[in-house]
Amino acid sequence: MAVPRFRPETLIEARKKADLTQADLAKRAERIWGPSRGEPPEDSATEVARRVRVMQDRISAWERGVDAPTAPYIPMVARALKINPLDLFDVDPAAPPFTALRLVRGWTLTALAQETGINYSSLHRWSRGVAPMPNEAAAKLAKALHVTRAELVASIDRER
Repeated sequence: MAVPRFRPETLIEARKKADLTQADLAKRAERIWGPSRGEPPEDSATEVARRVRVMQDRISAWERGVDAPTAPYIPMVARALKINPLDLFDVDPAAPPFTALRLVRGWTLTALAQETGINYSSLHRWSRGVAPMPNEAAAKLAKALHVTRAELVASIDRER
């Protein structure tokens, strides 16, 4: 299975190109991340500083290749760096596998199931090519992932 590999070197390069330190990127990411999580704007400066430190630690681990960002962080980091989220993976941006399409939207398979109303087990089987995907489900997935049905099917084929 061709699961996309996170590219720490791209994160480092994009951060340096934007002339940001890890702390700067963490602050920028927190400004994006906080409101998306529904964080109250009246959070104390101490709480915001704590979250920025945690984010900086994550960024450091990602850049060292010790860890990789989980799905929800991918679009946030890409947005903070003003890059295409697909650039963070070792994939062809013109022909990404299914998992990459899902990750750049910030979704786990569970989140995609919730977003589309499609059963998790079915999504898992279809994405692995174990079972055929009904046309109606393919249309829902393609719409959620902002691709055509043909691009969706091709992305699943690339995943195998």
